[in-house]
Amino acid sequence: MSAPSAVPTPAAPALIIGVDFGTSASGFAYCKLGGGAAPRVVTHERWPDQPVPYAKTRTAVLQAGVRRAGSYSYLESFKLLLAEGGEPVDTVCPLPPGLTATQVVTDFLAALRSRGASPLGRHPERTVWCLTLPAMWSDAVKAKMRQTANRAGLSHVQEPASLLLTLEPEAAMLSAALPSQASNTGLFTVGAPAVLPGGNPSLLADGDVVLVLDCGGGTVDATLHRVRGSGERLQLEEAAVTRGLLAGGRCVDAAAWAFIRQAVGAAQWDKWKAHNPVEWLALMG
Repeated sequence: MSAPSAVPTPAAPALIIGVDFGTSASGFAYCKLGGGAAPRVVTHERWPDQPVPYAKTRTAVLQAGVRRAGSYSYLESFKLLLAEGGEPVDTVCPLPPGLTATQVVTDFLAALRSRGASPLGRHPERTVWCLTLPAMWSDAVKAKMRQTANRAGLSHVQEPASLLLTLEPEAAMLSAALPSQASNTGLFTVGAPAVLPGGNPSLLADGDVVLVLDCGGGTVDATLHRVRGSGERLQLEEAAVTRGLLAGGRCVDAAAWAFIRQAVGAAQWDKWKAHNPVEWLALMG
């Protein structure tokens, strides 16, 4: 009887790409591993038609019509549609007939991926993508987001672990916990618990409880983390169940515009928006 064949060990990642998919703005950064050089995080800061370098670009698409050839719709805030019962806060144009929020998100992430394709090199199968999600999203919505990211090419088809989903406030906590000099000299292990190499004991001490309040464009999430250990064995634990609300910047904007619409008069306001789309976009910007 022949011995069972050994299960091949997955190759160590050569590249990590972190994608911040936000309601209002999105961006990515990458870090090459191996080769003898110290890991260095590089932020992508060059976007089309952007006058100055900046780490984010607007989360918006000019979507071609599905049922009407030659028609286009400017869409934003579509990330919020992924959640159960999600409603757009204030999309300039509603989703065209025949188009779903999942399709729009897939197209946007695919376009974002095309911008990050240059550092992939000759080994895309050794690339790990890390995508941020609101902490308040349910497991069902997170699963939908994973499927959407897979369709957009943010994973390697033969390696499910090539796509990691991380909660936005947890990513913020890791960034804050790492001492500034460690951001370019070390990384925590992909797929492992949140062990922070070079953790600064003067910044975080064993037993500390840290509140992270993540106020984004669409959601506001609050998380509590308890610190265990120190130095290179510092770990972060969830100290309480994460809470979140649809109360981000877009929601505040929508409430302000609703107040102005009521003060001006709904009919007059809607007529002005319909006849002045450029001015409306400038106000929204």
